Amino acid sequence: MRQTLPAIALLACLATAEAQQPFDFEIRGTLRGLGDDTIQLSLQDGAGGLSRQAIPVRGDSFRYTGRASRVDMGFLSMPRNRRMGDISLFIESGVIRVSSDVSDPGRAQVGGTRANEDHSRLRSREQPFYDHITSLRNELKTRTDTGSAAYRDIPRRVDSLQSAVMQLREAWARDNPASFASASCLWVLADRIPFERLDRLYTALSPEVRGTSLMQRLGVKIEGKRRSLAGRPAADFDAPDTSGRRVRLADFRGRYVLLDFWASWCVPCRQENPGLKALYARYKDRGLEIIGISVDEDGRRWRKAIVEDALPWIHVSDLKRESSLANLYGVQPIPDNFLIDPDGKIVAKGLHGKALEEALASRLGK
Repeated sequence: MRQTLPAIALLACLATAEAQQPFDFEIRGTLRGLGDDTIQLSLQDGAGGLSRQAIPVRGDSFRYTGRASRVDMGFLSMPRNRRMGDISLFIESGVIRVSSDVSDPGRAQVGGTRANEDHSRLRSREQPFYDHITSLRNELKTRTDTGSAAYRDIPRRVDSLQSAVMQLREAWARDNPASFASASCLWVLADRIPFERLDRLYTALSPEVRGTSLMQRLGVKIEGKRRSLAGRPAADFDAPDTSGRRVRLADFRGRYVLLDFWASWCVPCRQENPGLKALYARYKDRGLEIIGISVDEDGRRWRKAIVEDALPWIHVSDLKRESSLANLYGVQPIPDNFLIDPDGKIVAKGLHGKALEEALASRLGK
């Protein structure tokens, strides 16, 4: 099922595209300890994918010039990690300056342009929290008094610090709607704050910030989240199962349906499978159906995981990098699920472990 941006968001993006003229940019950097090598710059290609450019590094230094049509995020990857960006930066007009030790790209200094200076200020506010988290985790590894109250308190303190970082990011996005750094804040916050707050922060962003690829993707997910609030009719879909047969949600009216979003590579998802199998065995003859919706891209790995975990329910996937089914329901991250009643209405979401067991028992009996 092809997903499109809602009309208002689409018009805003078109207006942004018209307002932003193509511009030249330059990246100058020093990666101490790399010597002579090659790094990779990944850029949004305007079609939902990434274009990649190899950049030679000589004596720890590099320089790259390019042309772009809008301010957007890019990623520099070290030789040891070609898939994910080690250093994130905003591509914008001017000279972007990067300085990092090759062994610690997480502490890279990126500046020289407005968006990157903004992002650097945000990161400098976050860094003391992350340093404290790292210290506590190191302490957890070295302490031997595993039964003490002090030892058990360390994870709580880590969670508290992580919550403080999320509060800082929410405050930044609220106070700086025209800052491109707010885009990275909202992407991380998407499943950590209530939908109403997320929607309010997203709507307040400037058209230029909403025009970034990250926020266009978030806009699609927000519309999916709005569609899939409890009490609303579940959005229908038509997707292929493991053999290519089309499966429609509407065909399961009259039964409770649990839509289970997962992937073969998602460890927490697969850890839930034994409990989910037990619930399915208990309730499948009482009116429960499970439809596993995978966000895998690799069909072979998807089918292999189903066999390895012996999952007896229906499985579908569009096997796309940006899953249209996940977007349809605003899913990010996984595991996630939606419980749909026999009339096709969403009655609950995000149920795991005991909560899912109790929800099924209350509707289908002990």
